Amino acid sequence: MEASSPLDTWTTAHDLSLVYIALAYGTDKDLADAELDVIVERLSRWNPPEAALEEGGQDVQEVIMEAAAIYLEEDADHEIAGSVETLGQTLAEEDRRHALEDALRIAEADGVLLSSEQNLLSALAEAWHLRTTGRQLIEESSVEVEAVDTAWSFLHDLGLVYVILAHSTDSALSDAELSAVLGRLQDWHEEVTEDDAREVLREVLTFYGEQPSEEALEASVRSIKEALPPAQRLVALDDLMTIADIEGDRSGNKREMIEGLADAWGVPVRMGAAPQDGEA
Repeated sequence: MEASSPLDTWTTAHDLSLVYIALAYGTDKDLADAELDVIVERLSRWNPPEAALEEGGQDVQEVIMEAAAIYLEEDADHEIAGSVETLGQTLAEEDRRHALEDALRIAEADGVLLSSEQNLLSALAEAWHLRTTGRQLIEESSVEVEAVDTAWSFLHDLGLVYVILAHSTDSALSDAELSAVLGRLQDWHEEVTEDDAREVLREVLTFYGEQPSEEALEASVRSIKEALPPAQRLVALDDLMTIADIEGDRSGNKREMIEGLADAWGVPVRMGAAPQDGEA
């Protein structure tokens, strides 16, 4: 957490609470009583009642209030992204699975699993290395699952950014790069089929071929930030680095572009060297 947060009392329960609030409120700008009840219930096993009796301890309601205060700050996006990253690094795999399931139950609390909630759950699963688990949880949801719209949307904006990055070094798009862009677009949601992703990519390439203005490209970058919560922006940056690695190059224009996007999206990025052959 940054200096704005209570570093001496910030716990795993605070990180989880911040992520859960972002999921429950950030996806539809409404925090229903049912969602808040589930947040309290699910956080209780991470912050049991007896924890409040310890020196410096807090009950669940206090944890949620402190996390909500962080969520309302101007730099909340950076804080949320930091919590997602911290949880991914500090929780054991089984605990990450429990946390992801808790997030699903919170999203289901109002009786419908919105496409934006599905996207955020998928992003959390990706960030926590639980992609298969995330897919299974969404597929097995007991509530109504909202269909994903593949009309021009953040998928097109993402595709445009991916294509620009791939094209930036040698003014060419290789089959491998196009295949990577296609795969990454399809990975954003279970209900986006390969045909859907191909249609998105076709429309993106057509638009890019018309040499759009710099303002139009900047609009896509802004739209991505507005459409995606911080955790998903981190996934988008990871996608960009994967595409950059196809030609083994994270330097020059590609590095500058990725770092610029991280700054525009308000999320951290670590630019190491591209993995060599044989590396994971």
